[in-house]
Order: sequence, then structure tokens, then C-alpha cells
Amino acid sequence: CQHEHSKVICLHLGVNVNGTGYHIEKCAYNDSSFRIPDQRAYQPKNVPILPDVPLGSPNYTQCQVDDLVSHLSVAFPAIESKVSTDPGRYVCNFLYFTSLSKLQNALSAVDASLFLHIPAFEMIPKEIQLEYLAEFMRVLTRIELD
Repeated sequence: CQHEHSKVICLHLGVNVNGTGYHIEKCAYNDSSFRIPDQRAYQPKNVPILPDVPLGSPNYTQCQVDDLVSHLSVAFPAIESKVSTDPGRYVCNFLYFTSLSKLQNALSAVDASLFLHIPAFEMIPKEIQLEYLAEFMRVLTRIELD
């Protein structure tokens, strides 16, 4: 059930296997240039995700990622939380650009799309990551959209 003042935010998570903290992605790019093949052996190079948008064009979230990072840095001072403008050019970018373009900007039911890169559980244990994600979602319910 959606209330008159409710927001619908499509939140995607991806693991940054080399990450030591959390990266909140501010944007994604219309560029499929996979450095390795995906699970179905698909490996595009310099191919736009959406053919009617110029290759490499960015698309930005409506979420206030700077505000999110500020709050999460205070709530979890021992864990790095930062704004990122580079989700890579692999599956995470592909998914996020598609979500920003097709959901956030096209469908009235979705107010914003957002992508959070998380570290592996070996870097930050699952229990702490669940606490972080719960706080992340609490902040999202209070944050203003552009």
C-alpha cells in the first residue's frame, strides 16, 4: 500500500570484492565494456546500454547521496562510507544505468534508483553489514529526493 507521501526507491546491492567500505553510487554510464565475460559469456566492448543515448553518457540518481554518506559516516565512524561516481563498466553499471533510465526516469511508481557497493563478508562481517544496511534504509526513508 502506498501512501500519499511515500517514496519508492529501487535499491541495488553489489559486492566490491576489493572494497574495504561502502560506496554509494551517484551515477552510472551508458557504456558496456566488460573486462571479463559475464555468467552467460557476454562480453561487450564500447557498446551503449541504451542505443538511443550517447555512449558514455551519465545518468544520476535522484537520491541525495552526499546526505546519506554524511549520516552513515557518523553512525558508523569505523567504516568507510563514500560517494562514488564510478560503478565500473561491468554488470553493476549495466544494471544501475538500466534502472536509472527505465525505472527512475520513466515510471512514476519509482521515485529513485540507488546502487550500494558493499564489501565482501571477509572484510566486514555479515552481522555488521546487516546493521549498516538497516541504518541505510532508515536514512533513505527520511531523506529528500532531488
